Amino acid sequence: MGKLTDRKIQALTKRESDGQGLYCKPLDGGRKAWLYRWKVGGKDQQIWFGEYYKQSTKAESAKAAAERKRGGRYTLSEARIEHQRLRDIVKQGKDPRVQREQAKVAAMAAQENTFAFVAQEYVSERLKNKSHSYLYQTNNLLKNRINKHIGNRPIDSLEPSDILAVLKKSADVPATAERVRTILSGVFKYAVTHLLCPRNPVNDVYSAVPERKVQHKKPLNAKQLVTFFEALRNYGGTPQVKTLIHLGMLTVTRPSELRCAEWSEFDFEDAIWIVPAGRVGRKSKPEHKVPLSRRAIELLKELACITGSGKYLFPNSRRPSEPMTTTTVNRALENMGVNGEGTMGYSAHAARATFSTWAYEAEYDPVVIEKQLDHEIQTKVQTSYDQHQYMSKRIALMNDYSKYLTGCEQGKINVVSIGGKK
Repeated sequence: MGKLTDRKIQALTKRESDGQGLYCKPLDGGRKAWLYRWKVGGKDQQIWFGEYYKQSTKAESAKAAAERKRGGRYTLSEARIEHQRLRDIVKQGKDPRVQREQAKVAAMAAQENTFAFVAQEYVSERLKNKSHSYLYQTNNLLKNRINKHIGNRPIDSLEPSDILAVLKKSADVPATAERVRTILSGVFKYAVTHLLCPRNPVNDVYSAVPERKVQHKKPLNAKQLVTFFEALRNYGGTPQVKTLIHLGMLTVTRPSELRCAEWSEFDFEDAIWIVPAGRVGRKSKPEHKVPLSRRAIELLKELACITGSGKYLFPNSRRPSEPMTTTTVNRALENMGVNGEGTMGYSAHAARATFSTWAYEAEYDPVVIEKQLDHEIQTKVQTSYDQHQYMSKRIALMNDYSKYLTGCEQGKINVVSIGGKK
C-alpha cells in the first residue's frame, strides 16, 4: 500500500516517496508533480509524468476526467495506476520516455492527417490571394458546414458516403451546397497532390448537388434605372453602402475592385482612379485607370468625410481593417427591392452589363467600351490606339454615361447619348 495520502501531499515541502519508485515533488506556486524513478544497469533513470490533482468534492463526469488525465493531471489513485503502467514498460526492457515521444509523434501525425488540418493548410496555401470576404466565407463554411461533421476524421479514411452526408446537410440552399462541394473538392485535390489520400471522393458524388442554371446579369433600361435610383434614394442603409452601389454604376469596375478600393488610389485633381496590379480578382493584370465623372467625384468627396481617415473607402463595419463584404452589398440590394425573386434582378455585376448595353446601343467605339470594362481586346484595331487616345475617349464616354445616369436619377427616361454615332 502506498505511503502517501492527499493530506501528506498537500503539506509536502520536499520530494516524498509513495513506494516502488513513485514520488511526488512540490513545485513553485503550490503545485506538485509526479515522478517515477528506476534503475537500468545501476544507473538512475526518471520520468515526470504529470501533476497532482486534488480530488474535488463535486462529482466529475467520465468525459471531464478523461480530458483532465489527457492533460497530465492525476489524483493520487490515478497516479498509482499510471505508475504501474510505466513499471510494466520498464519490466519489458523498454524505456517509457522513448515510448512517450513516439506516442507524441504518432498523435501529431494523426492530427496533421485530419480533414480539418489539411483543409486549413489548403486555405493557407491555395487561397492566400483570395479576398477577405472569400476567405471569411470559406472558413465559415468549413467550421459550420464541414468540419463539425468530418473535421476530426483522418482524410484518407473518408468515403463518398461521408461526403454525400455532408452535402445533404446543405441541400436546402443550392448555392451553399455548391460552395461546400467546391471547398471539399479543393481540399481533397490538395490532399491527393501531397500524397495524403489516394483519391478525391467528391468526384463520386459530384452530381448529388444539381447544377444551377447560369443566370446572366440583366442590364437595366432607362425606365428600370429610374426605379433603381428611386429605390436607392429611399433605402435606409448607411451612406457607405449607398455610395458603393451608386459608384458601381458610375465606374463600372468589377464589384470586388470597388469594395476593396483604397483612398490612396484616387486622384481628385486629375479625376482618375488607378486600380493597382495584383488587386484581388486581377491576378496578373496590369493596373487599370478608371476615369471619374463629376458626379463620381461628388460622391467620393462626400464619402471622404465619413471614411477618408481610414485605408478603405468602404471598411467592414465589424472589422475596419478589412473591406466591406459581398454579403453586405447583396443584402442591401435585396432590402432595396431590386434583387431577388420577383424584382428587376439587379446585382452588383449588372452595373457592367447595363453600361455595356447602353454604350453599344449608342454606337460608341467597341474597342473603347471593352477597354473601359478592362477586357482584353485581341484585334488589329487595338494596335491603332495608344494609351492616351484610349484614355481621352474613355473619359468622354464615361462623362456621357454619367449624364445619362444622372438623367435617370432625376426621373428622365428620354435621355440619349451625345458622344456616340447617333
